[in-house]
Amino acid sequence: MNLTLHVAKRFFAVLIGITSIGFIGQASADDSMACSCTASACGNNAVGGDQGDVFSGLSQTTVTEMFLTNPNTGWTCVVPAKVRGSGGPLACFCAGYCGNGGIGADPDYFDLGLSQSTVANDYGGGKPGNKTGWLCGNYRGTINYTPPKTTYKVMDFGFNGCSVTWGPLQTNVNEAAMIKLATDANAKGFTYQPQLNFGQLLIGNYPMDCKSPAKLSWPLYLKQ
Repeated sequence: MNLTLHVAKRFFAVLIGITSIGFIGQASADDSMACSCTASACGNNAVGGDQGDVFSGLSQTTVTEMFLTNPNTGWTCVVPAKVRGSGGPLACFCAGYCGNGGIGADPDYFDLGLSQSTVANDYGGGKPGNKTGWLCGNYRGTINYTPPKTTYKVMDFGFNGCSVTWGPLQTNVNEAAMIKLATDANAKGFTYQPQLNFGQLLIGNYPMDCKSPAKLSWPLYLKQ
């Protein structure tokens, strides 16, 4: 169903809301993080895991977007004080000072590349509350957050004098088409300004002479 907007003044603006587009940076290698599942199980709108599971080599963005999405995911994520060893199959996390008959470590140490027998003999078995202070589980490697791709739908609208007529959504376009839209709009006299911080798309400020109607057609892109 089409909507008609009657414009009484020479200048007008059309404001349509869309979701803002985020561009996310990655943490440097020196700031890489590691996560241990310190709850009985982890997940709750985050990466799933069993108690003791360990991920390492994570960017700060990956941790924010995939592990600490809310306060109740069960993951404990830190910039390690030290990572000893590499690979799996098992890994251990020292949240406080560890040792007491087992391998000694300061807070936020991660030991990787451990076998079941090593965990049993040197890490107190790796279960919560054991005397060594270590929590151990499967080593899950690393994972990288990939921002979702942005797609758009196109809506045609036309100007007839001082009336604006909206048409139906038609097809999907990609972000490159948005850049082309900005270039073409400026060339034809439109003011095109994507308000990314406020989640809005603005097309308007086009000079209209109501006494000399113009017939124009232009596509408007809405984030899908």
